[in-house]
Amino acid sequence: MDLSLIICTKNRASQLSQSLAYLGQIRSKADWEVILVDSGSTDETPQVIADFLTSATFPATTTYEARPGNGRGRNAGLALARGTIVAFSDDDCYVSPDYVDQVLEVFRNSEIGFAGGRIKLYDSSDYPITIRDMDAPQFFPPRSFIPGGAIQGANMIFRRKVLDEIDGFDNAFGAGALFSGDDIDACARASFAGWWGMYSPAPTVAHHHGRKEKHVQALKRRYAIGRGAYLMKFMLNSASAAIYRRVWLQRLIRFWTLGPRNCAQELYGSLSYLYYRFGAK
Repeated sequence: MDLSLIICTKNRASQLSQSLAYLGQIRSKADWEVILVDSGSTDETPQVIADFLTSATFPATTTYEARPGNGRGRNAGLALARGTIVAFSDDDCYVSPDYVDQVLEVFRNSEIGFAGGRIKLYDSSDYPITIRDMDAPQFFPPRSFIPGGAIQGANMIFRRKVLDEIDGFDNAFGAGALFSGDDIDACARASFAGWWGMYSPAPTVAHHHGRKEKHVQALKRRYAIGRGAYLMKFMLNSASAAIYRRVWLQRLIRFWTLGPRNCAQELYGSLSYLYYRFGAK
């Protein structure tokens, strides 16, 4: 199998139906599959998945993971994945018809271990957040700092052997878990495992997240706390400590000057991760 596409979903039956319809428009001669992870839905999601599996014209399967956390859900999907390349998207994203071929083209470069693709805003009335719509590619050398948002889970891809090397996703990170940021955490661990990463504008999804300005403040707070936890995790790792401690201090100084609220939230996230690692036992 050339590529596995994993999508985690929870209680978004209507949104999921639209997302799955776009999968049917993919055109590729490659061997690819879809894995749907039901993360404990209580709405009509199981029926939407069942209907999709019946009608899909390409290999598709599903699994159930009731325990919270997007990292845990992605690990459940990974356990079933057969592809040498593993892509991840969300249940409110719509992939482009050439998505599979564009992803595989990125990984023709044998040095690339992980990548992120373009994430466009589907509805112009939605707040421009959780998108990554840049025309120029960006490369991340091995053992380098990966900033939050550089690669996002709505359009994120790994070589399977890289995910095996880093033991998949950290269950403490991801939507529904203690901290956000399962995407950037996995990318950073891949980087410090010696792999190149990149952002490519070619593999494209449209993000139909539906968030308006009034919804954004709480989301930004959660992301800031997640970034703080992510930075602290890598400050505690001897291989990445020097780089991440320098970045952490620079961010605290900059945010204290430009935005004390962000500074406080990231600091709270860092301290919360310390408690999770050492104080919650």
